[in-house]
Amino acid sequence: MQTRNQGRVALMKTTCELDDTFDEYTSTYDEDKENEVNALKTRKNARMVLEHLNEKNVFLQEETMKLERRVEEEEKSKKRIEDLVVYFKNLDAQKL
Repeated sequence: MQTRNQGRVALMKTTCELDDTFDEYTSTYDEDKENEVNALKTRKNARMVLEHLNEKNVFLQEETMKLERRVEEEEKSKKRIEDLVVYFKNLDAQKL
């Protein structure tokens, strides 16, 4: 009965041999692309700080808009109630 790795023997030459050479790295390496990528990374980080500050401002603006809407809704509801009171008073006056 054989164990798992009993029949497998790897030659030392094939395990230590490297396929890549320095010339291949230099031909595929593009320094300009890497610089562009790094430049974009720093820009994104700078934008994130500005977005964070803008989020606070947007949050405050949304809160003020909510308050303004709430005040407008209250005014509309008060006016509607007053109109309904006047309408029902007119109906009562017409029936009598």
